[in-house]
Amino acid sequence: MRKTQHHILAIAGFLLTVGSANAAIDDRCVQSWVTVTSAEALGRKCNWLAPAATQKLKASQDRAYACSIAKATAAEKSDFETARVPKAREWVTKNFANAPCDAKAKEFFDAQVAN
Repeated sequence: MRKTQHHILAIAGFLLTVGSANAAIDDRCVQSWVTVTSAEALGRKCNWLAPAATQKLKASQDRAYACSIAKATAAEKSDFETARVPKAREWVTKNFANAPCDAKAKEFFDAQVAN
């Protein structure tokens, strides 16, 4: 369980590094996107991604992503899409590669699917 808490808490630390340097990118929405993306990676690793869960997570990701760039200029969107999003996906993949598939992880995953 301690390892799962480490992986989940690591999300918060990472969010500080992926945060926007520009006020037009909504950091609250970026945080939501990274959290849902993390749940998707955990679900994939632990074989919890049933079709219904996949659809719900994808819808949550799409909403958070759209919210993140809603007020951004074309240049800001481009920076977000070419620099920040790949960095976030790389971090999520790396961080959750060794995450345990325990009860705490399942609780985190289920909470994101329910949102």
